[in-house]
Amino acid sequence: MQTRFPGFSVKRQKLQSICSRGRSKRKLRQLQNQLKMLDLDAKDIGNVKTKESDAKEATQEVQSLQATVKKLEEQCAVEVAARKAARAEAESWKTKALQADQAKKDTEEEKVFLTKEFQHLMPQYEALKAREKKRVAALKKQLETERAVNTELLRDEEDERVSNAELHRDEEGKQEDDAEN
Repeated sequence: MQTRFPGFSVKRQKLQSICSRGRSKRKLRQLQNQLKMLDLDAKDIGNVKTKESDAKEATQEVQSLQATVKKLEEQCAVEVAARKAARAEAESWKTKALQADQAKKDTEEEKVFLTKEFQHLMPQYEALKAREKKRVAALKKQLETERAVNTELLRDEEDERVSNAELHRDEEGKQEDDAEN
């Protein structure tokens, strides 16, 4: 009988020779106990191998789970970064909206102020315009009067020149007449 353990080979003849020589049964029991122990060890080795393969599978599972966790962490980091960017953009838009709202309020206040200022200055402008119109009319009238006076003076001057020229001709004519006589 050959055992299935490579490190322990006991043949049937050897067992029979031990018994036939009258050796003690104790030796036989020891060998049988060793066989049982080796059988148990073999089972333990099988269990260990099974546990080892289970451990390898578990290790592979853990590694795949770690890879999945790492991917999820990366996705979370990307999502967190995207949320931060979105939050920053939202804050930027909120700030711009507040600035636009403030600018609109300032524009409305400026518009109201300018309208009041316009309403206040418009009567003054109308009064100034009326005064300027009267002044222009007065200056125009004065200019027409001065033009009429200047025209009159020019006519008088022209008449005087003509009369001086006639007198001068008359005198020359007299002098010529006197010179002829």
